[in-house]
Amino acid sequence: MNREASEDENDINEPSYFCYKAYLKTAGYAIFILYSMIGIKRLYDHINQLMIIDQCISCRLYEEQTTGLIWGLSELLLYGFAPLSALFALIHADLEWLFPTYAMRTLFPSFMLALPIAFTISSYILYWLIDVIIDVQQISDNLLEMEVWKRCIWASALLIANVYALLLAIIVAQLIYYQHYIIIEEQAIRMQQNLMNRERIEYFHHNRHQNGIQFINQPGNAEIMQNHEELFNH
Repeated sequence: MNREASEDENDINEPSYFCYKAYLKTAGYAIFILYSMIGIKRLYDHINQLMIIDQCISCRLYEEQTTGLIWGLSELLLYGFAPLSALFALIHADLEWLFPTYAMRTLFPSFMLALPIAFTISSYILYWLIDVIIDVQQISDNLLEMEVWKRCIWASALLIANVYALLLAIIVAQLIYYQHYIIIEEQAIRMQQNLMNRERIEYFHHNRHQNGIQFINQPGNAEIMQNHEELFNH
């Protein structure tokens, strides 16, 4: 009874767990695509403004090309590469789920590609947190200014949204991590079972062949086998 109850419980929990994973992956695709689009737009705007030198305060102070290059590379990695790598990590995880043998061949820990987007979202959180602090100070000076209130509400909403996006990105990275090793473990167990079954079949055929030889070599059995062959030939 307990075994049947546990099997029924597993049958009930498995679809809900699958829907839970599907929900998380869909949300992960949404935020990773969104941050990729925002990052590409940000980089495109900087390229149109002849890149970083007009935007970076330290570049304007020191007028050094090296500082501008470092700033540009950091933005390229943070806002361009990180969201796209997280999106690739999700696609790779789905390929592993659809083709488990592919996961065994590559053994690529794609969850590591989902980690850099945490720094991207953290930079947005820091930006909107500073914006909220500035807007709150402006509200204290201009209580009746509706435009300041709108900016403060908008900045607060985006700050909360980015915090939730960061938590979701961490959960999705953990999901990719566990799925990767679960698939590899299942494939390793299946390969081990196939190898054991093959060894059992070979052992069975070997013993059957040996028993047949021993039966023929026993005294009297050889004559019986010879008589059977003669009757069969006649």
